[in-house]
Amino acid sequence: SLSPGGNHSMRQSRNGNRSSRKVRFSQSYGKDSPGKSIGLKDLCPEDKERIGILIKKLAEERKEKEKLSEKFQKSQMDHEEQVNLLKSENERILQQSSKLGKQVLQSVDFLKSYHSNSKGDKHDEDPV
Repeated sequence: SLSPGGNHSMRQSRNGNRSSRKVRFSQSYGKDSPGKSIGLKDLCPEDKERIGILIKKLAEERKEKEKLSEKFQKSQMDHEEQVNLLKSENERILQQSSKLGKQVLQSVDFLKSYHSNSKGDKHDEDPV
C-alpha cells in the first residue's frame, strides 16, 4: 500500500520476510489523483532496472522450459519407440517359443511311436 508520501510502505521478499527497502515513485499518487494508475515510467531507475532484470530472467526461464519440454517430448517418443520394439521382439519370441513347443511335442510323439514300433519289431524277431 502507498504511504501518504507516495512511497510503498514495506515490501515482502520471496522468503516471506519484510524488507525495509522503500519503493520510490517519480510522482506521488493518492487522494489527489483518483483513478490514475502507476506505470513503469513512474518507478525510480533502480526499480526499473530490477524489473528489467526480472524480465530477462523470465525470458531465460521460458527458453529453458521450452528446451526441457522439447527434450522431454523427444525422450518420451524415444521411450515409446523402444517399448514398441520390445513388444514386437516379445511377440516374435512368443511365436518362436510356441513353434518350438509344437516341434518338441511332435518329436516326443514321434519318439513314442518309434519306441512302440521298435518294441513290436523286437517281439516279432526275437521269440524268447
